[in-house]
Amino acid sequence: MRMDTRWARLAAACGALYPIALVVGDDVIARGDEAAPDAGTPDEILAAMIDKDVTSFYLGRSLGVAAWMLLFVFAAHLAVTLRRRRGNDDVLPALVLGSGAIVTALALASAVFQIRTVRRAGDGLDPTTAVTFLDMGFGFGLVALPLAVLLGAVAVEATAGAIMARSLGWAAAVLAIAQLAGFVLLMLDNAAGFLAMMATWAWFIAAGISTWRRAAYLAPSDPRRSAGVPGVVGEV
Repeated sequence: MRMDTRWARLAAACGALYPIALVVGDDVIARGDEAAPDAGTPDEILAAMIDKDVTSFYLGRSLGVAAWMLLFVFAAHLAVTLRRRRGNDDVLPALVLGSGAIVTALALASAVFQIRTVRRAGDGLDPTTAVTFLDMGFGFGLVALPLAVLLGAVAVEATAGAIMARSLGWAAAVLAIAQLAGFVLLMLDNAAGFLAMMATWAWFIAAGISTWRRAAYLAPSDPRRSAGVPGVVGEV
């Protein structure tokens, strides 16, 4: 196996690992109790934060940060693959890479607010300020918008079955719309908005596996890439 193929497969695997790391990180935090209750007065929320299992929180959030970096690597892999297929002047690779970068930046910014708020909870932080910082951390919901762009851009090429299974391309198109609907629901404080995100996590696992299988055929140094390999292009 050539080195570039190994790197391509590693980058593709990041797509499947991203939601797994994210869910495991959240589970670690939940086992140590949440950083703040879902409801309550600012004083009650601050008290819950002071009593927080800081070790579990930091470990869980560290896994979450790693998860978002995995997503960015996968987005970069998809962008490179699209550029090879569609050329340097096509807009789709830029949309995938740019939206992946925005998703990662928003998620990391959200994590920073949460980490620093928990860190300062016992240092005389004002309860109202603490709640405000946590609310700013909940801006994580904004990732649905650039994520919809990423899914839509991938769907344009993936529905042909070239970069991943064709069925995943159509699923990406549906999920792009679902992310927009989910964003509206989240802004209305409707928990149903998370269903679109959960479905998208399942898509990333499947897409990571599918692109991992194709990495050997899409690597630039592999002569089979340009010649075409039966059973790879157009796989359902």
